[in-house]
Amino acid sequence: MDEFDGLITFYSSHYALKAENLLIKTGIKCLLIPGPKQLSPNCGVALQFHYKNQLAVIGHFREKGVNFENIYLYKTKV
Repeated sequence: MDEFDGLITFYSSHYALKAENLLIKTGIKCLLIPGPKQLSPNCGVALQFHYKNQLAVIGHFREKGVNFENIYLYKTKV
């Protein structure tokens, strides 16, 4: 399994799912996970990804109108 070091939080699960589909279509690896409550109480899911891709991710989100709350450098404990 890939070790992701980035995390994106959202205001709604609608945008989290839209983001996941968009990133998969553009070839950026990602994984939906339960959203860490200490980072965001707004949405129950978050998206893990490789932080080095953050500028590409933001560009894709802006282009396709995907709203997100924040992007973190964050490793989950597996």
